[in-house]
Amino acid sequence: MEELKLVRPSIEHKRQAMALPIMKGYGIDPIIITCAKDNIGSAKTILRNGGIYIKDAADEDGETVEIYHVPV
Repeated sequence: MEELKLVRPSIEHKRQAMALPIMKGYGIDPIIITCAKDNIGSAKTILRNGGIYIKDAADEDGETVEIYHVPV
């Protein structure tokens, strides 16, 4: 599975909202999105776009991230 990394945390939730329709248009399924545990803005954006919380996990730096599945 290919990973889409969104950068610049201050606008990450805006980029996710813009990226979801693009990924859906290309037939990417499933869409798995992660965000930092403390990134409330991104989590709300993911949930508003149909995201389903899966679990917490550690990223490559050992920081806790939330993993979401967004149905297509």
